[in-house]
Amino acid sequence: MAANAKFSNCLQPALRRAKADCLGETSSGDGVKRVNEFFSELESAVAVLEDKYNDHCTFANVQCLLPSRGMVARALRKVHLKIIRRLHSRPNLANPWAGEFTIDMPEEIFSCIAKDIMGRTNFGHQLLETNTQTTYKIVDIRKAKYLLRRMDLDRFEVNRDSILKKLLKEPFERCEVIASEEKPLELKFHKTNEVLSVKYYIMVTGTRVEFHNTKMIQIFLLTILPNFCY
Repeated sequence: MAANAKFSNCLQPALRRAKADCLGETSSGDGVKRVNEFFSELESAVAVLEDKYNDHCTFANVQCLLPSRGMVARALRKVHLKIIRRLHSRPNLANPWAGEFTIDMPEEIFSCIAKDIMGRTNFGHQLLETNTQTTYKIVDIRKAKYLLRRMDLDRFEVNRDSILKKLLKEPFERCEVIASEEKPLELKFHKTNEVLSVKYYIMVTGTRVEFHNTKMIQIFLLTILPNFCY
């Protein structure tokens, strides 16, 4: 079937001939460089189009947005990196077992994330929308990982076992984001100034936790223990 054909394989001979013809008409080093760069981008575009029309492509709606697909992937990687940098092993008043940050994000990028990724299924999240804000509360960690696995839409190497998780110094000690009805991972987009706010909760496993005051004990009881009841 044509849908299962390797389109890029069929096009490669023609592309090589066209590139050779262009190089044959170029005499300067700068011209050779432009030809090479042009055909490099053309080959990348062919690979993207092949993904779009491949029967096994799960995210054809995202893949077809050629100019913005890389921007979507970079935006998700930026959000993930900010979360990972804040994962720590010892809570205190300045760094409790919760986090929040904001990041600039064009409305077009958030719309693609919301409609073409989050909106593909209602599983694992709650949607609240007003005239000024759109809020996704992710209540299942599988949905959070489902979203952030789209970080490699532009073939960026992503270690899927490390999504929303950081290994710490001690053996088997790790810090990771949790997502539940009581402790959702919240993505709130502010439409007026195009800013995304991210709220999340974390837990540490495989380590001994030391409490230095009653406030830290309260943080522990309110954020970690309820998650072990499920």
